Amino acid sequence: MIRPAGCADRRRSVRGFTLLEMLVVIVLVRIGSLAQARETAAREAVELRTRLDVLAATNADFERDLRQDFAAARSEQSMAAQQARVELADTLARQALAQQQQLGGIAATQVEQLKQFGDRLSELAKSNEQRLEADWERLHSIEEELSEFAKLLKSRDEELRKLEGGAEHQ
Repeated sequence: MIRPAGCADRRRSVRGFTLLEMLVVIVLVRIGSLAQARETAAREAVELRTRLDVLAATNADFERDLRQDFAAARSEQSMAAQQARVELADTLARQALAQQQQLGGIAATQVEQLKQFGDRLSELAKSNEQRLEADWERLHSIEEELSEFAKLLKSRDEELRKLEGGAEHQ
């Protein structure tokens, strides 16, 4: 077939134009998608920045709250420690008083026991003294009896000597 002279160029130009148009469309689509991706990234960046700002503010509030909580906890702990010291001091004072009372009771008991011991010792001393006096009197009585017995023996001895001496003379 015979083609007219301008027809082949037209097809090329139609094809070329179509190809160029396709490239332009592709580039425009790509530019559009890049622009859309950029806008999405920009929105996400704004969202992230907003979130970071919220987190920073929340973090600052959290830190402030923590500092206040720690200060309150230190104050409560200090008050609790003070109260514990007061309670301990009271307990120690009560215990010391109880021990003092116990020692006073023990001392009173010992005083009473020592008094009773002294009384018994005094009674024992009186009893021993009375026994010694009775023994001394009995000893004195025995001594008098022995003295009389010795006198009696002496007089009998003299009488026997006289009798023996008289019997010798006879």
